[in-house]
Amino acid sequence: MPSPKNSSLGRGLGDLMGGLPQTIGVAQHPPAEAKNTDPSKDDIQEQSDLSTPEKAPPVPSWWTPPRLVMVGASGILLVLIGIGIGVVVRDQSADLVKPGEPGIALRVVVITNTVVVPASVPAAAVDLPPRIDAAVFQALEPDGLVCSVEESGSVRLTFTEALFVSRVVLDPGQGALLTRLGAVLTGHTGEWDVVLSGHTDATPLKSGGQYRDNEELGLGRAMEVARFLHRQAGVPMAMIHAVSEGEANPPHPGDDAEARRKNRTVTILVRPAALSTTSDRRRE
Repeated sequence: MPSPKNSSLGRGLGDLMGGLPQTIGVAQHPPAEAKNTDPSKDDIQEQSDLSTPEKAPPVPSWWTPPRLVMVGASGILLVLIGIGIGVVVRDQSADLVKPGEPGIALRVVVITNTVVVPASVPAAAVDLPPRIDAAVFQALEPDGLVCSVEESGSVRLTFTEALFVSRVVLDPGQGALLTRLGAVLTGHTGEWDVVLSGHTDATPLKSGGQYRDNEELGLGRAMEVARFLHRQAGVPMAMIHAVSEGEANPPHPGDDAEARRKNRTVTILVRPAALSTTSDRRRE
């Protein structure tokens, strides 16, 4: 341990050396800022800033069990309110419209075939399909032309006597009747269509002739009548449709000689042009 004497001496020398520059006039320079060579504080602080992540503030959770119960109860309440509103609206609409109350007109629709007719509308005001006026053919009935009206509004004309004396040879005695019929048809050009159906009896044709069977013979007879109406009465060919029934559907049933003779003929269907089709047309 140093003696107190030496300690006092050392302090005296230090004080003397510290005041020496001021005594001898040596210029003093401001001491340079001392660099902090001790990395202990700054490095520790920087390392602590880098290594320690910032903690995010806690986020409140909305889907907690109490809130879930509250949301479910609200949804059920909204559904019940909607059901109640629907029941009230339905009851009010039922009270507003009741069958039989005065001031409410109920429309009754009667359906007949394809025509819809309101019960309050007169039948004359309904646009019904066109029909043929059968009265225009009544003047020809005494000459051997029977007229019958079909449900579609068409008129079927049947000759009481044979039109042909042989295969496709017209009976001269029927020429006047065909001419008068053609005059009636010509007066309705564009309004009517005329379907000529050729007929035969059930006797098979002999081989080697002009026609192979009765169906071809029936078509030949229909076409022969079409030519006569066009040439002698001026009926437009576009108005005429020739078809064949052959031995089927004879206008005069029977197998005796008289029935076979009468079935050498043609039946005529007169129909409105609006009802015509192209499926049964057979042109020359």
